[in-house]
Amino acid sequence: MSKAINDSGELNAATKEHILQVAKRLNYVPNMNGKNLKARQTKTIGLFIPSMKGRFYEVLTDTVVSECKKQGYSLIACFDRSPEDAAARILNQQIDGAIIMNPAIDDRYVQLIEKHGLPAVFLDRQIKSACMGSVLFDSYQDGQTVAKYLLSLGHREFGCMAGPENYYDSRMRVQGFRDVIEQAGGRLLPEHIWQGYYAREDARLAIEHYVANGGVMPSALFAVNDYSAIGCIEALQRLGVNVPQQVSVIGCDDIDIAEFMTPKLTTIHIAFDTMGRLAVESLLEMVHNGTEGRIHQIHGNIVIRDSCYMAAQ
Repeated sequence: MSKAINDSGELNAATKEHILQVAKRLNYVPNMNGKNLKARQTKTIGLFIPSMKGRFYEVLTDTVVSECKKQGYSLIACFDRSPEDAAARILNQQIDGAIIMNPAIDDRYVQLIEKHGLPAVFLDRQIKSACMGSVLFDSYQDGQTVAKYLLSLGHREFGCMAGPENYYDSRMRVQGFRDVIEQAGGRLLPEHIWQGYYAREDARLAIEHYVANGGVMPSALFAVNDYSAIGCIEALQRLGVNVPQQVSVIGCDDIDIAEFMTPKLTTIHIAFDTMGRLAVESLLEMVHNGTEGRIHQIHGNIVIRDSCYMAAQ
């Protein structure tokens, strides 16, 4: 961005015009001390996420705060759903680097951040460049693990409580789940893929609405996070459906309440704290050493409890 604003000859006319137009929309204010900032670190990191609601964001933020403190860094946390607001905060903050998890920030804004030269680690997309990297859950593999486990129990009819389509982990979990089922000859019908928005209440209402309108449940259901899985179980129990004898339900995340449910929830354990630790470590490698960004993947592990059962023969 600074090259466009300072009329550098390194950018072609079309690229320069695009950057200037986006900068105008963001009310971007160029930092006149930018040259000094490259030599003088602010010892501050920015964390840019859409919300603090939910166990994942709580653990992620706590871990990032702790890791920053260990390294002598302060943390600025910003919560924006608007892509313009989020990008403006990222570009206008005096920070050494950014940890970003915000699906509202599309490729246009990613390119703008990259042109700004700010080291950044993304937690919701695969990016690898001179100043950008990613720390991701291997959500595709997690979806595959769920499908293989349910198939091993003899299930052939499946359902899936998906999360928001623009969330990387939801998309990857559903895709991994679907691919294994299709390869094994199982069935995941379009009407058996519901939208639960990662929320307990939305998942419960989706199942209740489906059954109330004459829908027949499959024998096994994968919810892409534990809150959705809990909502599914609550709906099925209200409808008089036995979990797991009639319908098996499996979640993903392994939040604290999972082992205290009735039945105790079978799920994929995801190390939220590992993501926070690796994000800070990866970012500071780029800040301190000027290393290129890398892609780190965190693998989940299945935790078998009581909410899945052998399919009826």
